[in-house]
Amino acid sequence: MANHLSIPAPRSALSPSVKKLICLPNDKSETQVVQVAGDVLTTAGTINFRYLQHMLPQSPDQTAEYFLNATQALSSICTLCQTHLYSYSLDDFINHYSHFLTWTGNIKLFEDCFKLLVSESPSEDVLGLLLVTSGLERALGDVFLLRGRQCPSMLKDLLVTQQLLDIFGPVVIQTLRVLIGLPISLNLRNLVWHGFPTPGEIPPRFACFLLLLVPSLGEVLQQGAIEARNITHRPAVSFHQTVQLQEQFPSFISSQREIDEVFFKSDFVQDDFIPIWKKALQLYEIGSFGFCLVLLMPQLEHALRRVFAAVNGCPERVLTAESSTLYTTFDEILDKFLPSGEENKMALLVGEPCMDLLFDLLVYPDGPRVRDRLSHGEVNLYSVPASLVHPVVYLSLFLCHKFIKDSNQNPVTNTAVSKISSYHSLFHPIAVLKQQVTRLLEFSAASSPWITSTPQLMDKWITKAGCDSCFEDNEIYIHIKMSALDVVKELVKQFDFGCSFTDLTKTMLSPFTADISFIFKILEQKTSTLYRGQQVSPSDEVIRETVIVSLLQRITAECHEVVAQTSRTLISRQKQLQNKQLRSRQRDNLQKLIDSCLDNMTAANQDTLKKVQRFLKMYLKFCENERTNTSPERNKWKECLDLFMQFLPKLKTYCMECQLVP
Repeated sequence: MANHLSIPAPRSALSPSVKKLICLPNDKSETQVVQVAGDVLTTAGTINFRYLQHMLPQSPDQTAEYFLNATQALSSICTLCQTHLYSYSLDDFINHYSHFLTWTGNIKLFEDCFKLLVSESPSEDVLGLLLVTSGLERALGDVFLLRGRQCPSMLKDLLVTQQLLDIFGPVVIQTLRVLIGLPISLNLRNLVWHGFPTPGEIPPRFACFLLLLVPSLGEVLQQGAIEARNITHRPAVSFHQTVQLQEQFPSFISSQREIDEVFFKSDFVQDDFIPIWKKALQLYEIGSFGFCLVLLMPQLEHALRRVFAAVNGCPERVLTAESSTLYTTFDEILDKFLPSGEENKMALLVGEPCMDLLFDLLVYPDGPRVRDRLSHGEVNLYSVPASLVHPVVYLSLFLCHKFIKDSNQNPVTNTAVSKISSYHSLFHPIAVLKQQVTRLLEFSAASSPWITSTPQLMDKWITKAGCDSCFEDNEIYIHIKMSALDVVKELVKQFDFGCSFTDLTKTMLSPFTADISFIFKILEQKTSTLYRGQQVSPSDEVIRETVIVSLLQRITAECHEVVAQTSRTLISRQKQLQNKQLRSRQRDNLQKLIDSCLDNMTAANQDTLKKVQRFLKMYLKFCENERTNTSPERNKWKECLDLFMQFLPKLKTYCMECQLVP
């Protein structure tokens, strides 16, 4: 238990300067706001950007004073937009604005934003602001791609592109930059997506203004003769990783009440944020998994930020940053080192398996990267599977349990603790490599049925050994086997394969009937991956292990393609042979193909990273050449065998350099 740790729980996580911007008073009375309504809004109910140009400070710059004045100038306009939207029903909103929302490619999202914001619920205001900022960012990126090539990954960079400036004009862009553009500005997008504000802390007028800004931008596009149908919308991300996550984290069978009890008895969830957690769990209960994740991820980050600040003795890191410093985000929370160079104590507190899951969900390129993709609007929130939410809920329960006020056990926490404590990374590059190798071996192990004809192109094999009977007196195979034996013999001395050298040679050196189950046992062993690939120390400049792993992944992929192409050609050509559809030259080529189908076994020991890297690059080139020769376009089977024979001495040389053979 970590319930002895005192976790900071400030009434507000907004720093003084940020809070000053958020809480700026209107510069006009309610009567004055009504009087200028006709100036602020057009007859179509959209924002009048000419009026905004008049209201915003002239000569925009990047100083804190400018953004303070600009925010104050917009404050009363935001209030008017809030009053305007609150006067609408959902049907009114749809009738007035749906034709101006088509440019986003996501009309339903903004209709749902409207429903959330007019509900006048603080938690739903937070959700509405989260949705409108991410949806707007995605839509702006699609518009950028009308004239640009690579869309910037950061919103602040997107808003300073010449392409958007040319399309929308300087007033629109400056308005966006004041609201959601820079750390020195109001910066609503980052505030809410990093989980800083409590419910009600950001006045709903800002979200209402942003929502009304979306159809207003649609009108600007129409006036600029840019039709919505000409905007290509990037496809939403597909979370293929959920299959693996589902195996680790099945559906809950606990009641909502049992889950609630764990969350709200723990110091991990700050009292001021309980309404947001409750709303997230309600969404989870009704199957609105996308919206549930949108609320949960910022809350998880803020709760972990508080833990990070407590365990590392830096309570000031809970607050939003000033313009001169960085936010404390997941990047810092998960880093091995603090900015001072000291070691981050998070892993020691929550445990390596918990950190593995956080990295899997948030960081690794092959993982779902849930928070990033949600916050940048890359996700279709209406098709998020439950299997993507389950690990986040399990993780939240596990962390709540570590800081529980009441230490009584219950089935919910027992399950969460069991699942998280036994977790090992699925998406670290090493884990992905192991999965690739497993798939390659499984695919290759099924190779025997692919060859139904003898090298003489007879209809079937006449011996029980099948393909392997051809290799007993084959000089090429004997040469390969003898070269491999030296390597295997040394490997057995250095590594525990769970069997003797004699048993190993019996099982793995038969090209088509080899028993490679021992390799699967090795691959199943847990490999510690936490911080693997990160710098060993802040000044580390050695060759990164990730370079080696990346080369191995590419090699494995090339090998898989070689085997797949060989399989397709074998099956296709033998079917043609059976149907007597092969010409004489094609029959000769098939004979060469069957003759050349030998398993390729290599071994590499990472004794010296430079030697490994040099060898793997050479091996990758060999695999690429084999892929080319086995392609249907080339169909060069004798050349495949020649390349393999040329490669064997290089393999032997490498093994000797790395002292794998005497």
